[in-house]
Amino acid sequence: MNLARPEFTEKLVRALLARVRSIFETALGEVELWNKSSSAQLDAQLRERRRAFSRRVDAIQRIQDAAGGLDMRIDELREQETQLSGLQARMGELMADLRKSAAQIRVQQSTTSEALATAE
Repeated sequence: MNLARPEFTEKLVRALLARVRSIFETALGEVELWNKSSSAQLDAQLRERRRAFSRRVDAIQRIQDAAGGLDMRIDELREQETQLSGLQARMGELMADLRKSAAQIRVQQSTTSEALATAE
């Protein structure tokens, strides 16, 4: 029988090894392809999350900048309000002085009118 001969056995073992190697190489290629596709999906998700995180950080920065600007504007408005209150108080004083002067002028005019009437 040919099956018992050492040359045939050695040839069979080599053929089996070649077939097993081919199967393992194919499996390795498929595993590497699967790994790349899985990694690509994860990389895409990671990039998208990084972009979203970056947008959130930018939005937070803009909010903080706006809040700082608003605080400064509020301080300016308070200062202006204080100045306006001072001006309003000064205007009230001037109006009171003006009324007082007008009353004094009326009194003087009435005194002058009475003096002229009695002099006639």
